[in-house]
Order: sequence, then C-alpha cells, then structure tokens
Amino acid sequence: MVRPNEKSDFFLSRRGSVAAVAREVEDVLAERGYKVVVQDYDIPITANFVEAMYEGIKNARDLVVLFTRDYKQSPYTRKEFTSFEADRAQSAEERRMVILRCEDVPLRSLFATNVYQDLVGIDDPEERKCRIIAAAEGSIAGVKGPSQTIYRSAPAYR
Repeated sequence: MVRPNEKSDFFLSRRGSVAAVAREVEDVLAERGYKVVVQDYDIPITANFVEAMYEGIKNARDLVVLFTRDYKQSPYTRKEFTSFEADRAQSAEERRMVILRCEDVPLRSLFATNVYQDLVGIDDPEERKCRIIAAAEGSIAGVKGPSQTIYRSAPAYR
C-alpha cells in the first residue's frame, strides 16, 4: 500500500498492455532487496488513485518506465513521468528515470535523449533478469550483446 512519505527505491510506471512485464520487473527487483511500488499491488481498490500515484512517485528514488507504443498516450503515464521529472529537477538527491523498452518503437520527444535498456526480443529469463538489474543499478555488467541504445537520431561522435 502506498503511504504518505514512505520511501521506496522505484516507482514502476506502465500501461496495461505490459502488466506481466511489470510483475516480472517487480519480482526481479524485490528479489534483489529493492522496494518497488507497483499500482497493481500497492494501491488498494478504495484509494484515491491520483493521490496514491502522486505519493508513490514523490517518494520513489527512481522511476522505472516500461516503454510501449501507447505509453505517452495515457494521461496517467504522462502525469507520472512529467511529475517525476519536475520533482527530480528540484531534488537534492540523485534520481534517475530507468527506461525498459518493451516494444520495438523509438523513444521520441521527452524520451528521445534517454539511454534505455531493451527487453524487446529477449526471451531468455536469465538475460531479461540481467538486463532489468543492470538498468536498475545503472550498469551493463552481466548483459550479453547490445544492452543499451542511445537515441538513434544523434550524429556519430567523431
């Protein structure tokens, strides 16, 4: 349950289409000892949804975005990531947006400059687990093959 001023490591932001991935990410991170707030399990049916989301985002160190084609189309997910970004800009502590790409779609507009971790086409459960942990911890250790992609429209560095 989301409680005012209760700190967490991660708030997980997603659309309904990736509910199973949300469960997977929460399980992987909880197994590592992280506290993860997920709307499906942490916001009770009788709660004020918007208020609970606000508390969850405000009190999370980092925001995990499960990026899909429809992610930016939801007014709720837009409020989640823009609220996080606004709070992050004024925070004394380091807070990160961790993007896990769940569909083969480019990150555009506000997400275009973010480095992300790809779960697209990764079927091996251990590789997925490594990628989730690496993204959450800000590293690429233990990840096989290309693990992060920098925005595609950038010119090559010379």
